[in-house]
Amino acid sequence: GPEDYQRLQSWGFNVIRLLTGWAAIMPEEDVISETNLLDLDGRFDASEAAGQWVILDFHQDVYGEGFGGNGGPRWSCDPALYDAHEPQSPWYLNYTSPQVQECYDRFWQTPELQDKFITAAVTAALRYADREKLIGFDLYNEPNWGSAEVMADFERDYLQTFFIRVMDAL
Repeated sequence: GPEDYQRLQSWGFNVIRLLTGWAAIMPEEDVISETNLLDLDGRFDASEAAGQWVILDFHQDVYGEGFGGNGGPRWSCDPALYDAHEPQSPWYLNYTSPQVQECYDRFWQTPELQDKFITAAVTAALRYADREKLIGFDLYNEPNWGSAEVMADFERDYLQTFFIRVMDAL
């Protein structure tokens, strides 16, 4: 709440990485959630009222909601992969799950699915573009390479192309 942003400001924090995600903006396929955007508006307002600069972060961990993470909405990957997944502890070990890796692979290899992510990102960017305190936009927090064996190949073949598509849309 607002008191949290004020407390952070009193500790010297003058920049906030304000997290949101694809699932928050588009929890249902092709449906933008105004309710969730209003919640994000409130958090943005509270950070601004505390005098903080904002980096809007399209966050993800362990692909998304279907694996107990955040980022990708449940509808964005095959439910059978969620059902077959065996959660691991600590949470970050779930990145090694074949099912999690398969969801990432499908995302990186499916431009039509990426288009839906881009729609959500552009929606958020347009909503906050005129905010004086917005200083940055994290396009996709800590992108995971799925089952790719060589990270440099993933970055060249998929990630760079994706980031260019997102930036062009923005």
